[in-house]
Amino acid sequence: MVKIYRQNGSVLKEIEVNDDSCRNAELMGYDMLMLRFTLTESVAFPLCSYCDFEGRRYRLFKAPEVTKKDERQYDYVMPMYTDEFLLHTTMLRNSVDYRLKFPYTATAREHLEMIVFCLNLADSEGGWAVDYCKTEGMVLDATGAYTGRDGQKYADRGEMKTVSFEFAYCIDAMGAVADAFATEYEADTWIENGVVKKYVSLHRVEYNRDTPLEMRYGRDKGFVSGIVRRNDSDIPPVDRLYIQGGEQNIPEHYGQTATVNANTTTYSGERSNTLLLPRNVACFYHGGTFFFSKNPTIRYASDGTPYILAKDYRDMETNLPIYEVLYDDKGNNIGTMLLMVPTPCFLVSSDGRSLQRVRHTYYDPDYSPRATTVEAVYDASEIYPMRVGGVNAVRKVNASGVQLTQGQINNGAEVYYDICDIDSPDLTNLGISGETMTVIFQDGMLAGREFEIQTVGEGVSVKPNVSQKTVYNSNNEAVQAWCIPLCQSDHDGVVMPKEPFVPAVGDHYVVFHCQLPDEYVYGIAYGAEYRALREMTDWLYRHGVNTYTFTGTVDGMWAKRHWGEVEPFMDLGQHIKVMDLQLFGYRGLVLRVTGIKQYLGNPHAPELTLSNAVVLKFDWTKHLSKTVEEVRLRPRYVRPSPYIFPHFDPASRVYRLSDEEIRGVQLVSVARVADLEGKRVVDRNKINEMISTLYSANEVFLNIQDEFNKLRSTLLQRQLINQKTDLVTVNELGLQQCTIDPRTGQGQCVASLASIGVPDLLPVETP
Repeated sequence: MVKIYRQNGSVLKEIEVNDDSCRNAELMGYDMLMLRFTLTESVAFPLCSYCDFEGRRYRLFKAPEVTKKDERQYDYVMPMYTDEFLLHTTMLRNSVDYRLKFPYTATAREHLEMIVFCLNLADSEGGWAVDYCKTEGMVLDATGAYTGRDGQKYADRGEMKTVSFEFAYCIDAMGAVADAFATEYEADTWIENGVVKKYVSLHRVEYNRDTPLEMRYGRDKGFVSGIVRRNDSDIPPVDRLYIQGGEQNIPEHYGQTATVNANTTTYSGERSNTLLLPRNVACFYHGGTFFFSKNPTIRYASDGTPYILAKDYRDMETNLPIYEVLYDDKGNNIGTMLLMVPTPCFLVSSDGRSLQRVRHTYYDPDYSPRATTVEAVYDASEIYPMRVGGVNAVRKVNASGVQLTQGQINNGAEVYYDICDIDSPDLTNLGISGETMTVIFQDGMLAGREFEIQTVGEGVSVKPNVSQKTVYNSNNEAVQAWCIPLCQSDHDGVVMPKEPFVPAVGDHYVVFHCQLPDEYVYGIAYGAEYRALREMTDWLYRHGVNTYTFTGTVDGMWAKRHWGEVEPFMDLGQHIKVMDLQLFGYRGLVLRVTGIKQYLGNPHAPELTLSNAVVLKFDWTKHLSKTVEEVRLRPRYVRPSPYIFPHFDPASRVYRLSDEEIRGVQLVSVARVADLEGKRVVDRNKINEMISTLYSANEVFLNIQDEFNKLRSTLLQRQLINQKTDLVTVNELGLQQCTIDPRTGQGQCVASLASIGVPDLLPVETP
């Protein structure tokens, strides 16, 4: 029996559901309860009626389907959803001015807070919140600060990204934000003490990866007959991953080999203008934990494939070989230790430009190189030597750097601003020749704004005019801090910093065009090279293996006897280790639950969909919502997407286009087609689907050019009336089929529309 409640909590109807009534849930998708039942009378089920199942509340958001067989038989099909359904029906609005079309530069948490703001406006019960810890992925310490993987402490902040929203539903906004932060999203609701908890978060939806539930086919072993393994993708696994690193704050002799002779140092080789990986470093990756070896023993097989040789160390008790000195994720020397088997091993090339998975003689016995090598490129242009500084104090000074009194400020004195950071390094000698050091604020009133740092000296002796001053910390104690003087500059027609656009205590900033100390470049804890290595290792670990989708039905009798242990794993994001020699080898394979179908009559025997693929559902075609103008307005430190399809409202934005921009749009479309070959897409249905999307974009672009030429034609008509321009001059201006009325001198021009040049649809091969 299932009880249906009215919105006020009173019982509306108790129903006996059919055997095919079930719950369907999908990762980053709907969580739906499909009720099928028959009644002897017609019952009106009002919207927002609800029922509870397995600790979740399902509401009626759409009227049920009713089939009237006769006066005494009414068949109902009633889909009910968790409150996550509101993500699909609620429009995203800017929480400040309620705009529906806007770019937003913020941290992951701030993006989600804006989405939650809209959900609480639409939800009569409210209660939506951001799951902070999952979103930030940081550890809270005793001081109330969050420590990131790079070892730096963040006061209630994280990495910032720019996302452009245009008439988007909250579900589309969640997908766009997840795409910007290269992760997944989760909207979860459950009942706790009679209250529905509602959270959204941004993280990889993974639980119990290191302690999966072990299941196998067979009686009383987990799965019943009918398990299926399918290939998840036509694209082969990636073997070698190249880096395209950031260009900011690169040291003067970066990538060159230094030779010291007496008191002189000479450099050989070509300097790299972009960030590289730490050369010849081996990275072991297990369960999200990184271990590094700076001096691995590298050998090469007969075909030139590198592998790592275990050094002849032996554990005194087990007599097992152990590896050379390892460093943990924080840069601590942890000595020689025995890692878990198998532990994937990744090796950086001798030039620091690529990373590949290699065989190790002990730690990864299952891995062997493939006959062909598949290569890919990792865009790490947002990774570069950087330090996120925090503003501990703000000094209001005059043009000479002398601190102003409040009286002087009230009398109209010109105010300049210094930001003071207790933990900042001395920037005096960290400048790069020929470049001016700048500051970009990460949050606060100046978020995304770039300011030059005031300098002293001339020629090669130019240095930032930083100095140590006495300021007061949060405990009102006098401490020394480095103060950075900001130069005023024009931003969007407004001179900043100037009230109300001024820095404040608690704001965060990044210094650019400087040569930071080596620990920010080469250090394991928060050096840029190792930050890039972690990201690339994680990516290659997930995309460097064959990906499968596994479906199977749980043995209900087995699960019921062990339900206390099994139940936590019967949910999205949980991990199950499928042990099957024929399907996954003798070690089995750990797969994530991405879909679940649970019958109400037999909840202990759900049908599971498992996968080891990365689930990212954001559709690149939604990038059509971004405009060229919005890309221009992005802060310098934000990397624009390589495939941005401008979309314009002809009534308001078409006049900003130029011929060069239209031709650029054409090149992007052609690049999309070329990208198909680069990704080795062989499924013709997928190719046709993407080309169809290009045709849709093509129509938009033709309309753009048409509107643009209409405007230009109108302006030329006015010019012809005033100046009686001849027909030759008109045609030289790029218009065709121009005519001039000899009586009035009025011209009329029709421009020919250029073809974007996308190919015809490919014929689909029939099997």
